[in-house]
Amino acid sequence: MLAPSFDELALLLLASALGAVALLLGGLWLTIMNVLVPVVLMFTMARATIGMLRVSVATVWTPLLWLRAAIFFYGGFGTVVLIVANDASRDYAEMFFTVYAHDILEYNVILVLFTLVMLAVVRIVTARPDYTGERRGLFDLPKSSLDLSVIGLSFLLLGAAANFMFIIPYQFGYVRTTFPAFLSEVAQASMIGLFLTTVSLARRRSPLLLPVIMFGLLFVLLGLLAFSKSSTVMPWVMLCLAYFYLRPTLRRAVIMASSIVALFFLSAPLVDQGRMLMSVRYGGIDAPAPLSERLEMLGTYFDDRAMASGDEDVNYAALRFSYVNVGSFVVALRDTGQGGSTYENAAAIFVPRALWPDKPIITDDARQLSYQMTGNWNNSLAPGLAPEAYWNGGWLGVVLIAMLLGTVVSTWSIYNLSVQLNSAWHLFPIVLLGVRMGSRFDGFFVADVLGPIAFGVIGHFVLTLANAAVSRRRIDQAA
Repeated sequence: MLAPSFDELALLLLASALGAVALLLGGLWLTIMNVLVPVVLMFTMARATIGMLRVSVATVWTPLLWLRAAIFFYGGFGTVVLIVANDASRDYAEMFFTVYAHDILEYNVILVLFTLVMLAVVRIVTARPDYTGERRGLFDLPKSSLDLSVIGLSFLLLGAAANFMFIIPYQFGYVRTTFPAFLSEVAQASMIGLFLTTVSLARRRSPLLLPVIMFGLLFVLLGLLAFSKSSTVMPWVMLCLAYFYLRPTLRRAVIMASSIVALFFLSAPLVDQGRMLMSVRYGGIDAPAPLSERLEMLGTYFDDRAMASGDEDVNYAALRFSYVNVGSFVVALRDTGQGGSTYENAAAIFVPRALWPDKPIITDDARQLSYQMTGNWNNSLAPGLAPEAYWNGGWLGVVLIAMLLGTVVSTWSIYNLSVQLNSAWHLFPIVLLGVRMGSRFDGFFVADVLGPIAFGVIGHFVLTLANAAVSRRRIDQAA
């Protein structure tokens, strides 16, 4: 169910070997391999992802599936986008760092080697004799004490409360007091609740299904007004996953994938327009702004006279998937003796700020890289997990971090399958946390991989204890 096939590993090995040889030969071989290597990467990831879904719909909630999808888009597709881009799009991308054929191929070889090692470890972990990928999986988790609909509604209301009481009022300027950072994570519970509630109500053909769907669409609109692509697309992803989860067919998979991609490409220019205007008017995209002004900013997209500065020939939405320039920049730094230091604060991720008031701000790595590349501290840039590994440790770093990621992804994927197969729905926040971790192939290792591990471990024990407490209370009441 999870283990990569030998065909997949063999294709990746062949692509990395041919790419390495082309780096030595140079010339026309660089151009050829810069097309072949990302295409092979896309093919292997797409084939494996479809294969996982054919075996079991439960794999849609595994970090491995989402990591493969992220590698397809940020790795393979992102490179192809830059190669076939028009002159305006390529010039825009090279505002960050100018890349040549050799730079692109070195970046591609790093990606493929990283993916190969990571998947090889996944195969070793998931090939253990005590793991079958069927029925109960490796982890024997307690069944939820509450009904699926109750758990889903609880998460939906908890997340909605955090959103409408704290986050949205701040974003729209109704309150000036900042909120604790952990409330952003609590707000994500609404996405969990949206999926679980939709599945539960649809199975029972409840008339409450339509209001829940409308509530999800409201979150889509609020995400657009917040000028956040992820907040715009995520509610729709949850509704689509519920639609597919109820009856996993090829037709539904195509509808799901097509609608998600369409929403992303339709919303991306609107979000970019809003962000550019927020930066001009408020000096940053995270500043609070009234709802009326946010609506006006979105409206300027349809008014050529009010458009924020930008080249209409630049395909901003497609370039969002391309990390070639940023990734090649950090690779070039390593090759010139300027190794990275983004792993230095790895241990700090496991220490609460309450115990360490002067704890480093882990997410500042993205701002520092932006400042190093463009001189802009108010922006955030990430190279992706594979180039970051090379930046910090060279080729050995690529292998070691890929091995570590493979261990984390495979173990968390087995855990997520076990949650579903054991009906341990109270643990679904950990499932979603793992999915988010798997999708962050474009991020930083410490913030986007180690950080979720710390929250996941703590969250597992807290939710397990809460479920046990509910179970004991129900037993006492029955007695």
